[in-house]
Amino acid sequence: GNEWFPNTLARGAKLEAAGFRFMGMGVSGGEEGARNGPSLMPGSTHEAYEMMEPILTKIAAQVDDGPCVTYVGELGAGNYVK
Repeated sequence: GNEWFPNTLARGAKLEAAGFRFMGMGVSGGEEGARNGPSLMPGSTHEAYEMMEPILTKIAAQVDDGPCVTYVGELGAGNYVK
């Protein structure tokens, strides 16, 4: 399952205080996503997303108009959207 977004916010605050960037992410796709790539819904600072974007676009499901991943908002947004 996916994490409840308030837990993501709490983890992010704790890790940020220690100098780490944290990204919460909703992941969808089930069995098909495990085989062919999932739909990813990352939430973080935009800076953290930009750092991870090259990796996320490669592991996400690929469809005719591109990878199934986009920045959905601040920390917690990805889990909330999922």
